[in-house]
Amino acid sequence: MNSAIVSKIKFVAIVFFIFTLYGCHKKTSNIRIQELINKGSYSYQNSTYPKDAKEVDDPMALKVTGHVPDWLKGKLFRNGPGKFSIGDKRLTHWFDGFALVSSFEFKKNKIYYQAAFLKSDQLLESIELNDLKLSGFGQNLGESPAKHISRDGQKVKTANANINIERVGKHLIAFGETPLPIEFEPSTLKTIGIFDYDDNLKKAKIWESAHMKRDPADGALYNFYIDYGRKSAYVIYKIEDNTTSRKLLTRHEVSEPSYMHDFSITENYIILTAYPLVVNPIDLLNPKYSFIGAHRWEPSRLTTVYVFDKKTGKLISEINTQAMFAFHHINAFEGKDGLINLYLSASDNADLVVKVGETETKYGHVQLQKMVIDLNKSSIDIVRLSKESYELPSIKENLVGRENQYFYAVWFNALGNKNGSGLAKYDIKNNKTKHWLHEGLSPGEPLFVSKPSAKNEDDGVILSVVYDKSNKEGFLVIIDAHSMKELARAKMPQALPIGFHGRFIK
Repeated sequence: MNSAIVSKIKFVAIVFFIFTLYGCHKKTSNIRIQELINKGSYSYQNSTYPKDAKEVDDPMALKVTGHVPDWLKGKLFRNGPGKFSIGDKRLTHWFDGFALVSSFEFKKNKIYYQAAFLKSDQLLESIELNDLKLSGFGQNLGESPAKHISRDGQKVKTANANINIERVGKHLIAFGETPLPIEFEPSTLKTIGIFDYDDNLKKAKIWESAHMKRDPADGALYNFYIDYGRKSAYVIYKIEDNTTSRKLLTRHEVSEPSYMHDFSITENYIILTAYPLVVNPIDLLNPKYSFIGAHRWEPSRLTTVYVFDKKTGKLISEINTQAMFAFHHINAFEGKDGLINLYLSASDNADLVVKVGETETKYGHVQLQKMVIDLNKSSIDIVRLSKESYELPSIKENLVGRENQYFYAVWFNALGNKNGSGLAKYDIKNNKTKHWLHEGLSPGEPLFVSKPSAKNEDDGVILSVVYDKSNKEGFLVIIDAHSMKELARAKMPQALPIGFHGRFIK
């Protein structure tokens, strides 16, 4: 056999081996999330966190240890799951618990506490039937047909809005990821009902980010939703301050949309990070899948970063980078060098969407990263800043989309705290941290509240709702944001399930 034939055979064999290897990799890497859910190895019911809470109708003065700063006046609103069972049925995914809004009012160095369930159609129907009826994030337990008509003529229902709280116009709104959001009364926490935007953009049968971004320059809110259909699209909109009307900025069509929990704005741009966690819209209609269960993890697609002009909605750049998944963006801003710096805590797979909320150790696989976006070169560099798992981040509100030095977050795999987690203050300019950490304590999202007379970025306090595992109690902690030293804690009448996000209203 001559050398030319031998070389040709070797070439064909190598090509066959590469394609076989690629095929095997693709087969094992591309997985539908429902497969992980159905294995049942991860469940919020197996966690050490509280599972159910109760309503507190009238403001209750909390017993305070330490000193509440004299300048701290206003109300902290917290949102998150507060009920995981109806009858003998149990919810197993952290994101599916029925929404409970809590408030902490700071008045004359005292703290008053209230809590109320949002009366969504899903909750009311489940209570009436003594059975779980919820088409949720991680579980699809069936629902009755929608019974309300929105402004644009769509049939809608009040969803389980258990993720975040935002002020839209003069309204205080609870948001989930399946519209429509729910309005509630700030002083009593009583549910008002569906919050129906004053516009004709699509309202139902969409997914909408619960993380609106308020531009500190003019108070305008920015957000996006995913319109599912034959031609799905990422739809970005703007709400002018003190209005309730969404104004379309752009509609970017995609074949199979990504699940993106969060996004970023800067002074001039809007940034979406489309991870390779994608869905065929027709699968969302299949009753055997939950919302996230219908998605597929396909790392070969990579992550696509979209940069849009904030004024016109024009797509400025579309850049591919390494496959990753993240729930939250910490912040993004434009540097003096013309580069965009985007900070986020990301993982190299999407297991988090199933494991999240079970235990601190299983959640502790995200790593702090800086994504450096060069629009001129259409390139992205990823800089890993820390192997520690920082999540549920917050920054000073008037620095959203602007250069910041500090962020605050839950430190999930806190060193030396095998039975809990901690709070971290991260200095991104110097890559240094300060911590608040106690054995057996599990804090929730730390919200920063600035001093009225603040001269420095960290002049203020952070507020966090904490679960004490040892005593099975809950309390609100007030921490000096500069030193990360505890100033006071207020014992609550109950321990809450670990919550999501909130808002401080002065």
